[in-house]
Amino acid sequence: MSNDVNELIQPVMDADTEEYEEPIELYASQPAMIAVMRSTRSVAEKLSRKVEEMKKASAKLRQILSSRIRRLLPDPPRHALAAVDSTYPTPHLELIGGKINVVVAGYVLYNVHVNAIPRSKAVAKTIFSETEEEFSKMVSLESKLMERRLIAELLEAVRKRLLSLDMIIIDGEIVPYPLLFTSPRVLKRSRLAMKLVQVTDRMLELADALEIPLVGVIKRSYSFYASVILGERTPVNDKALMSLVLDAGEYAILGSYADILPKYANYVKTSQSMESEKIRARMLQTIHSILDEHPHYRNVELIFYRPYHKVAYGQAVKLEVFPRNSLSIEEVSSLAKMTSYNAVPWIIDVVDEYVRFEAQALGLLRRKLESELARSYGKFGVVLTGLTNPQKSYLYEPPTYRMHRHLRS
Repeated sequence: MSNDVNELIQPVMDADTEEYEEPIELYASQPAMIAVMRSTRSVAEKLSRKVEEMKKASAKLRQILSSRIRRLLPDPPRHALAAVDSTYPTPHLELIGGKINVVVAGYVLYNVHVNAIPRSKAVAKTIFSETEEEFSKMVSLESKLMERRLIAELLEAVRKRLLSLDMIIIDGEIVPYPLLFTSPRVLKRSRLAMKLVQVTDRMLELADALEIPLVGVIKRSYSFYASVILGERTPVNDKALMSLVLDAGEYAILGSYADILPKYANYVKTSQSMESEKIRARMLQTIHSILDEHPHYRNVELIFYRPYHKVAYGQAVKLEVFPRNSLSIEEVSSLAKMTSYNAVPWIIDVVDEYVRFEAQALGLLRRKLESELARSYGKFGVVLTGLTNPQKSYLYEPPTYRMHRHLRS
């Protein structure tokens, strides 16, 4: 681990912790495990059929991209960075009185000399709903909203000359995917979605005006944008394919959303083959409508790189960059050199740890709520804060708590 990482996370590591031995647990019943192992055979067969297709597609794509593939610099300079991330536990907490979850967002600065603003910051919001309807979507939208508010806050600090940055990195996409593929008419039905649209637009406007690149590091990539370049539907997603296309120490620019999205509808698979043309036509209409209404979206650029050093499974790293052409070869190479074994720049690992809040921590929150309401309202408060499915209580209990409860019983 580099000295830079140690410097940022050492205060966390120095915190007092109680040492204990976690008991060995069986996470599946024996019949369930046997059934699952048998079922994986069909998945293995399906994946094996894709291997030959991947070989052919990756060779063809590399040939097409040959003029866009460049070598990374082996020893690039360091840059002043901010990394932003958010998190929320899964599953959310299901109480008799409703559903509850917590969203935490934060940023960490690196290689930045600053006194006017904090070097790191975390904010949190507790979300409660009495209804089942779209709770998970609400939590997800809130997390993206909080991230972009923090980015806008950092950009405002740059505008006021309180901070100097070379780029801002976000764990995830620059423009949230629901904003790219959901018609404006549907988005306007959701107050939270419209807030996200407005804050995203403000973030992009500030970044463009200040010439501060925004870099989204995409861990989970299930897009098939390379289909547009290849001229046919790719057999696997972009990240899988580009992991084979690129050699270590290379990067490639696939293009911008202005180039890719209008053609992408032609390569999207639909489950309703009889209606596929109508679905694609509607999707194309939606994309054009969104890009016309939010022209900044057009300038998001897609970049893939593979660092010189070893990363998990030899995978390529996918970046979204705004505005296009704003990231120099020195900056791409710097991110590549910073890439950890987890296949993300290590500053993403740090901010991920900084905002970490897991389901077991929700259990502590529930017990605090239960204690406060029981003290004030007796059994009425206990009923509201009780788990609606106590059988799943292990999901929300730290291992030490489960062990102590087992010993008491």
